[in-house]
Amino acid sequence: MKRTKRLELRLSEDEYGQIKENARMCGNTVGRFVRERSMMIVEPRPSISENETQLLRELSSIGNNLNQIARQLNRGESVSPNVVERSNIMLNTVLKKILG
Repeated sequence: MKRTKRLELRLSEDEYGQIKENARMCGNTVGRFVRERSMMIVEPRPSISENETQLLRELSSIGNNLNQIARQLNRGESVSPNVVERSNIMLNTVLKKILG
């Protein structure tokens, strides 16, 4: 598609810097980044398989367990070694599934 119209826009140095950085992080030029965002064009995300969804759920559960363990330790409470070992086993099981 040939683009024949030009849009001029005034930005502060900080605003321009932020847009330029956001575009770089998305792998886009500033023009493409601004065009897509202003027209709310959303690039389709690749769909994930049911297996990947299950792995994400398992990782989320493990993360929740680790956060609870950390919270207890930060409060000065003890944590059963069995709880830590169970979380470690769960994590290793998921890692084996991911790595094949």
